[in-house]
Amino acid sequence: MAHFLSHATSTIKITQQLEANMTLRCKDGDLAVIVGELPGCEANIGRIVQVRGPAHVSEQCGDLLCWVIKPIDRKKMLILYIPDILVSDHVTWRMDIKLPDCWLIPISPPKEDKDTVVNESLPRKQQMPLAA
Repeated sequence: MAHFLSHATSTIKITQQLEANMTLRCKDGDLAVIVGELPGCEANIGRIVQVRGPAHVSEQCGDLLCWVIKPIDRKKMLILYIPDILVSDHVTWRMDIKLPDCWLIPISPPKEDKDTVVNESLPRKQQMPLAA
């Protein structure tokens, strides 16, 4: 048991070091849009998912830093299981479906102190004098 805990602790430390050394697009808990997918799963592109961390390197993601994901809606998602088994299924956290960080773009809420609306000044037309 002690060996397992030691291994788990060192894995977490390595993951934290990787995250510190690499710039990730997403962070734990973000909503993100899928912008890349495996061949056969392209229909997932454009779907909004929630990401759960920590980000970690996984064979499932081609040894890229990846996140566990779950769609925010209940629509089925295409999932490619190795070798070449394509399934359409409802994705849950327990399924441990992963996508690389580079295939996700986070949806960021506006900053609290920044305006999201910009007022434009439009030139006013000169009023024509009314004829009597």
